[in-house]
Amino acid sequence: MNRYRFLLTVLAALLATPAFTDELRPGYLEMRQTSPGAYDLLFKIPARGMTCGSRSTSNYPRAPKT
Repeated sequence: MNRYRFLLTVLAALLATPAFTDELRPGYLEMRQTSPGAYDLLFKIPARGMTCGSRSTSNYPRAPKT
């Protein structure tokens, strides 16, 4: 019985595929008040730019129009 359990474990380890996950690359948003009612916004994209392999990130900040 232990022999079969060992063989099954080895077989499962050999046939296992690696898990693929999404990459988490948060952006940086800084908001400074320059005067009453006026703000400066700074948005920094993660170090590797706007693409993650062949996929592009969807981090595009939009300020409301006044």
